[in-house]
Amino acid sequence: MGTAALFLASNAFANERVAPTGDAKSQVVLDEAPSDPSLTLKPPMKSDSVYDPTPEEKEQVLGGHLFIFPVLQEPAFMTTHVAFAQALELLSVPDAPVRPGRTYDVSALGVDESIRFSARFLDRYEASIGGAAEAYSGSGIKSALVGGAGYWFNGQVGLGMRLWRGRRTQVSARLGGTFGATKRLEFINVVDDVASQGAAQTVDDIIDGTTGRRVVTPASNDALRVSFHVAHALSRAFGLQGSFGVSESWLRLTLYHPDERRIHGEITSPELDAALTYDLRPLVSFLPIELIGEYSVRWSYVATQEPGLSKWLEAQQILGGGAYYSGRADLQIGLHVRRILTFETTQGIDANGRPFPMGKPEFTALELTLRYIW
Repeated sequence: MGTAALFLASNAFANERVAPTGDAKSQVVLDEAPSDPSLTLKPPMKSDSVYDPTPEEKEQVLGGHLFIFPVLQEPAFMTTHVAFAQALELLSVPDAPVRPGRTYDVSALGVDESIRFSARFLDRYEASIGGAAEAYSGSGIKSALVGGAGYWFNGQVGLGMRLWRGRRTQVSARLGGTFGATKRLEFINVVDDVASQGAAQTVDDIIDGTTGRRVVTPASNDALRVSFHVAHALSRAFGLQGSFGVSESWLRLTLYHPDERRIHGEITSPELDAALTYDLRPLVSFLPIELIGEYSVRWSYVATQEPGLSKWLEAQQILGGGAYYSGRADLQIGLHVRRILTFETTQGIDANGRPFPMGKPEFTALELTLRYIW
């Protein structure tokens, strides 16, 4: 009898009355709740521990996997969204070379903010505009005097196009440009001049003369970048994202120490990026958290007319990871931490005029990201 009741309780016969053969006392009325609740079939509810997949029509969903946008690369998805990010940065440089035979341990703190708006049009295209700014300073008296302080800002424009989309894979291309300016405050040069000349200089001499100009180092940097992106869903829980891009930057720098001169250079940078996302919801429905791990490596060649400065820089490697809210496909909010593993360092000169390498710098950033997708 229990087997018959379980079979007849399916949705196809939920509104019908069935009277099996026999007397009236043996009739089963399906409109009435059975005495045993375990015999009632019902569709999965939100409170059940059953994964509720995100609708496939969402651009950032492939094969049932909801992709979180990475930080170290642009996504393969064409969307209309607004994004805001704020990062706290810490840089530590042991044995920073200041003058022949003299080094200092310095550290700096920085704040980086960015905002971006992207609009999707004609189904497969995206146009974006945004901006970013950063300010940093030495974290103590010694670090401020030796390392100085500075700020930079830039504007960003970009175009994207979806090249191909399958059930689990999407391939896209992007073209972007940035234009920005920076100023660095370097106090060590002024301190060195004042210490070497003693009372020969007054405050007015420093402010109105050439010594004061050595405090500020202005620069500008414009760049053009082309990149290709791919996203692939391994399952509802796991997804891979990757990109390859090449950027060309034009740097203009003005130096006032020891003499005023302008440096122009071009920097060519190929870059590879990879990201792995892991959504916890397919396993634990009441835990809408998605994790992401990222890796990026960039090679840079500097070309300039300055003798001895044109060269390949040491590859910059960055490792990052974060946790994001994945309960809604149109909202991404979370924390991301990244650390630079290797990058080019400055070579100092010892008291005998031989190259003196500085210590290994350490850079760590913690970033809060908020993105809303229409």
